[in-house]
Parts: sequence; C-alpha cells; structure tokens
Amino acid sequence: MMEGAAWEVAAPNASKRISMFDGYATIDFGRWHFHLCIGEHNDSGPELGRIRRCSRAELYRSLGADGTPHSWGVRMFNGRDEQMMTAMLPNPFLTKTQQIRDELDFSQLQLWDRLREQYLGLGPDELDRQGRGYRHQS
Repeated sequence: MMEGAAWEVAAPNASKRISMFDGYATIDFGRWHFHLCIGEHNDSGPELGRIRRCSRAELYRSLGADGTPHSWGVRMFNGRDEQMMTAMLPNPFLTKTQQIRDELDFSQLQLWDRLREQYLGLGPDELDRQGRGYRHQS
C-alpha cells in the first residue's frame, strides 16, 4: 500500500518457483510473478542498489479504537524508507475470501506467532486474542 493506491491480491496457488538474480527475488505463481530486491544489486550501480534493496522489515499489528488488534502483517521498506510491500497475515476475523467470520478463529494467528518466535524471540501475546471482530470503517 502507498498513498493513492492499495492493491489487494491473493496468490492463486503456492509459488511454482522462487529464484534470485542480481539481488532480486522472483516469486513466480505461473501466470504472474513479482520481484523484490532483497540482496546485493550491482547492475545499476552502488547508490541505486542501496536504494532498491530492502533496508528493513517489520512485523506489525493494527489496533482498533478499543486497543485490540484487528489485522497482522509484514512490511518491507527500501533504502529510501519507502514501503515496498505489505503482506497481510491470516486473520481470525476474516475468511480466506476476506468475508467477516461469524465465529472467530484464533488458530489463524499461527503464522503470526511463529514469525514472532523465530524473528523476535517472543512467544504468543494474549493481546492478539483479545479482539472481538473486524469492522471496516467507511
């Protein structure tokens, strides 16, 4: 997401191929693919390589007005601190087709919990299971 645009797409299947070339990871789903500069990019010179390469990544959760989380994700930023990508993680309040669930499913936080453990050394946070639902404000 960036000012003026929000692309919300879902991968149609597991990636068919992930490859690296000149610092760019290519994630190929068959009919379409995308590229992310995550390594040393030398083809365009050192300054452009520094700008294009991911300089930081964040695990984040968005809090509602009641102070409880309603969405979870991963964001990546380039060398200019511009957001490159946001990947929304499974949500206990939404179905796989982004419909509001009738019953909450906190098992959807398994990936979030695993990422927190692997990259932050943190166990599950009870706050993540305090929310009562997701309501989009128009």
